[in-house]
Amino acid sequence: MDDFRQVICCNKVAKLFEIIKYDISQFIEAWLRSEVNRQIIEYEPAVVSQGVLYWKELFSEEYPNMSIKEGTANPDAKFWIGYILTYMQYTYHLTGEEIWNRYNILDALDMYDVLHTQSSKIACEDIMKNYIKE
Repeated sequence: MDDFRQVICCNKVAKLFEIIKYDISQFIEAWLRSEVNRQIIEYEPAVVSQGVLYWKELFSEEYPNMSIKEGTANPDAKFWIGYILTYMQYTYHLTGEEIWNRYNILDALDMYDVLHTQSSKIACEDIMKNYIKE
């Protein structure tokens, strides 16, 4: 992933993941399937030019019944998984839906302490090799 715009979007999505108050398992699945995620990945100018709080509001409008559940996930782990999921979409040309359906993202999140020490590329390769849904 060499595109500066992609790096910026990865960081902004990661920040969004860090600040959300939703149940993280529900949020990850919904996020990967959301229209706002698709718009970010496809560089919809009206969306990518906005800030994280705007993206949060768009998501809230799309998923108004998402459960609030604070304190259940490490903010650093949430930031990391947000970055990694966005990086995977850009680098490996996968949709959010494909990622959710193919890989055990919640198991990968549980392995944050190990995986976050690797480069984004190596972490994604590890997830795509060792966290395949059966």
